[in-house]
Amino acid sequence: MELKIQHKSDFFDQASWEQLYVITNYWKSDLCFYGDETSFLKHLVGKYSIWLTVSDNIEWVQQVTEKLNVCERFKDDLLATIARHMGHIRGMVENPFVHNEQKFREEHAQLEEDVVDYVKSHRSLKKQVFTITEKVVESEKLHNLLGQNNNS
Repeated sequence: MELKIQHKSDFFDQASWEQLYVITNYWKSDLCFYGDETSFLKHLVGKYSIWLTVSDNIEWVQQVTEKLNVCERFKDDLLATIARHMGHIRGMVENPFVHNEQKFREEHAQLEEDVVDYVKSHRSLKKQVFTITEKVVESEKLHNLLGQNNNS
């Protein structure tokens, strides 16, 4: 599934406040799901990192853990921005003449770009976690086998 940036068309200029609210709420839901995935990956990496014996593996796991933390902070910042944005939508509905509609629509387009950037980086990080996990498991198995053979 490839993400599209909708503001390349006239959608954001023509969408109703209700449509923009629904889209924003959809982004919020997606980000919460990705947050659950990140939490799971952090738990998975943390739980098994205590058994690592190869120093390169320990370093890789520390790097990926830091990337997961950065990803989580990015998601938290986006969720806070989305909450403010949803408040702006409610404000536009309640009193449309007080707010700058064009500025709001530009904010919405920027928020979509930020969400797309987050999703792309989350997917990339998830692939990195799986790749590193596979390499680490194989490396640790080999290290343990070699260690057992040397002790025999």
